Order: sequence, then structure tokens, then C-alpha cells
Amino acid sequence: MTRLIIMPILRMFKSLWQDTRGIMLPYVTIMLVVIFGLALLGVDGSRYLSLQSQMQNAADALALAGARELDKKTGARARATRAINNLVTNGLAGMGISTPVTAATPVFYSALPDASAGFQGTLPKGDSDARFVAVTVNPATVATVFPVRFLNAAGLNSFTAQGQAIAGNAGQQICKVPPVFICNPWETTGNTDDAAATAALISQIQPDTVGVRTELKVLNDGNTGPGHFGWLVPPDGCKGASCLTEWTSENSPPACFSAGAADLNTGAIESAVKAFNVRFDIGADANHSPDVNVRKGFVPDHGGTDWCRASLDSPTSPPVTNNSRAMALPQDSSFTPLSASGGSIGNGQWDCSTYWSFNHIGVAAPTVRADGTSGAVCGTPATTTLSRYDVYTYENNNNLVSDWSRGTFLNAGAHPTPGPPVVSYTSAMGENGQALCAGVGTAQTKRRVMEIAVINCEAQHDLITGGATATNVPVAGYASFFITESIPTTGSASSRNVLGEMIGFSNLGGGGTGVAATVFNDVQLYR
Repeated sequence: MTRLIIMPILRMFKSLWQDTRGIMLPYVTIMLVVIFGLALLGVDGSRYLSLQSQMQNAADALALAGARELDKKTGARARATRAINNLVTNGLAGMGISTPVTAATPVFYSALPDASAGFQGTLPKGDSDARFVAVTVNPATVATVFPVRFLNAAGLNSFTAQGQAIAGNAGQQICKVPPVFICNPWETTGNTDDAAATAALISQIQPDTVGVRTELKVLNDGNTGPGHFGWLVPPDGCKGASCLTEWTSENSPPACFSAGAADLNTGAIESAVKAFNVRFDIGADANHSPDVNVRKGFVPDHGGTDWCRASLDSPTSPPVTNNSRAMALPQDSSFTPLSASGGSIGNGQWDCSTYWSFNHIGVAAPTVRADGTSGAVCGTPATTTLSRYDVYTYENNNNLVSDWSRGTFLNAGAHPTPGPPVVSYTSAMGENGQALCAGVGTAQTKRRVMEIAVINCEAQHDLITGGATATNVPVAGYASFFITESIPTTGSASSRNVLGEMIGFSNLGGGGTGVAATVFNDVQLYR
């Protein structure tokens, strides 16, 4: 009887012992916890990498935005700081937080910090030598998905990331410009401080701080100091007079130059100065266009009909005699030498009133500047507050280029009492501002404005050793130079001065003040 009871029970336990169905369920139950935990850790890991990438991308973008503003001009660091603070206003994507990305106060440097030094480097003296900016994005903290507090004593349940970057402004890249440079006229002889010379340059040609722009006489005689100009090495490396003449006179030279490192062709190549005269309708054609306003104090040959063989009327500057027929924009009333062997700088006083009454008979003198502001004066040298570029622009904008100068006047009538004799003027014997040789249809706006490189020749003296070329010479900036009169192509080198006004820096947005130039900012991420 006992056996009958025990044996079925034993068989049942044996059957259960040998039954393997569902044996994995406990293992799966245990492993699900591990698998789920690892999945959450993977999610948190990817979220951390995403956070770190976004923080670094933000730092890179902020640094580049700040570096874009480091153009050496006054207020560059303040503008860079505003650009950094205002660029990123959105929250971090996919992080579950909505607070905006913010950055600590940016740090500016005059030289790129050594990689081993981290974010420590040489601080700038001012805006003019602030070339690099370091940005640190403030740390962002994101809660974890996996309950990390269960696995560590600290009970951490979040992770934090930040970003750091250094970007710099290597200067402007300017294209479609002539290969011309000028030594900074406001740099003192013997100067060794590049930043100070650049600051002096900027203070002199800021449009909002200059009233009447002083006139410069700059000379190409092989010297490189204040008062001299020279040539950049063209892209094809051809440094002869014929090549430089072509590069300088053509409408849109296919060349780009960098402010970071320009190669100078420092020899005296006097014959190439004739390239500037193309802009005054002397030797111009469709590919080497004149300006729309070429008034230069010339009168035609062959009985007043051949404008392609026009010559300089004399005198062309006040005082004007009754026999004068044509008159260019007058020079400053006095000049001071910039160096013992170089050019000179004017006193900013010129006779606008005489020029205007001579060339625009019966037309009221202008009071509007080139930037559109009013209240300026076209008067005697002591009272004039318009620049020559202002007057040139006013003539262009108000259809006054075709006005004839008074020419040689003829006494045509009786002498009223009281009053001066009645006179009439033979306009055909005078001059107007149109390109009457090359043809009006070939003219282009603002061809008398050139975008040129400005070099601190004294501070860079060690790089400019007097040889035929000087390589990798830093450029203080690209400036717009308005040529005020044509250049003599004969006579001594000292008579072949280029006269003109610095009217501002080339615009960064593309185009500069001149019509053909295209300007880019060379901004680079370094760290």
C-alpha cells in the first residue's frame, strides 16, 4: 500500500526535475534588468556626446562670429563681444532643457596662444592689434535617464559639458584691385610699433571723424617710408613696368591679395604710373575704362576738337587768370614733407569756391557730403568743409559732369552802371568732366577710387630690406584712395607724385568704396 502511494509521487518529482520547459525565464528576468540598464546607459552616453558636440559647436560658432568683427578699427572688441553674446539664443536640441547657450566674457589676444599654454597668451594693446578671441561656453547640466545614484556613493544623476574655442581674423582678402600699396602716411619715421601705426592710420581715415580730408602726395622712387607708394607682386609674378601697367589699369584685375601676408615689389617703376591716368581718359579704352568724371584741367588740341591729345591748361590752381580755360580740383594750400625723401601731406585747406564757380557757372555750390549729410561749406580754403571726394560725388549725383568750364571769356557788351562788364563764355574752349576721348559709353563709376594696401613700412622695416621684393609683409588694412588729379609721365621722379585723399576703409560686405573690388574677411578657427 505504501509503495503504491510513494512511487507515483517519486515519478512526479522525477518528471518535474527532468522537465526543461521555461528554464530560461529566470535568466531572462535577471538579464532584462541588466539589458535595460545598459540601454539607458547607452542613451545617456549618446546624450552626453551630443551635449558635448553641441557645446563645442556653439563655442566654435561664437568664436568665429567674434573674430569676424576684429577688423582693427575702433570698437572692434566691443562689436566682437556683442556678436558673441547675441548669436545663440536657442536651447540645446534634444536635451530636454530650454535655457539658452551662454558664454563667459571673451578674451582677446594679439598673438595666437601656444597650444601647450591652453587659453593663455599675449593680450592686445587695443582694438588695432586684437587679432584672436577665445570663447568659453558656460557649462550646461542635463539630468540622466539611468538612475546613476543607485550605482555610486555620490548619488550623481546628471552630467555636465562645456566648450572652448579660439578663432582669429587674418585680415581681408580683396579681389579685383590693382597691385598697389602705400606706406602709412601717418606712421612716424623710425617707428617699430605696428599696432600704434595702425591705430594712427585708423584714426585718420574713419569717415565719421574726418572733416575736410587732407591731400596726400605720394611718390614711387624705390623708397619705402611715409610718403611713398609701390607695387604688390601680381599673381602671375610679372613685376615689369608693362605688366604692372596692365594690372593697374584694367577694369577688373583678376587678382586677390591678403592683408595677412602681401609680397611687395619695392623697386622704382616710374613708367607704370601712367596706368593711373587711364582713369582720367588718358589712354583709356573699353577694357581700361575712364571714370565717369575725368575733369582734370586739360584742354583739347587741334583747335579745340581733339580730346585724345588734350594737354594741361596752365595755371590749373588758384589764382585763376582771365586766360584760364580749364581747372582741376585744387590742391591743399600748403604741404608738409612726410619724410626727407618722400611725399608730403596737405593742410586740409583747398579753394572749393573758385573751383565751383569756374566749372559750374550759375549753379549753387554744394552743401551735401558724399555720405548724404548736409551743412557742409564750399568756400575759401579756410572755410571749406567739403572734401574733394565730396564735390566729385556731388557732381556725379546731380548731373553736373557735363557742365562746361568758363573757357576763355569774350567781352561781349556794354558796361552797365553800376556793375562789371557784361561777358559771355565760349564753352567749347573749356572743359567738362566727360570722357570725350574714349567715349562716354566706356566710362565707369568711381574709377578714380582705388582700393590699395596700406603698409606700416617703418614698423616692418626688417622685412623690407631694400631688395627687389619683400615677402610676407603684414598689411595694416585696405583703404580707398581717391585720385584728385592726373599724374605727369615725364620729368624727374620727384614730379611724378600721385595726389589723392584717403576716404575710408574698404567695406567688408563686398565692393569697398570702389566699384570693382570684392572684399572678404579671412576668419579661421584655430583651437
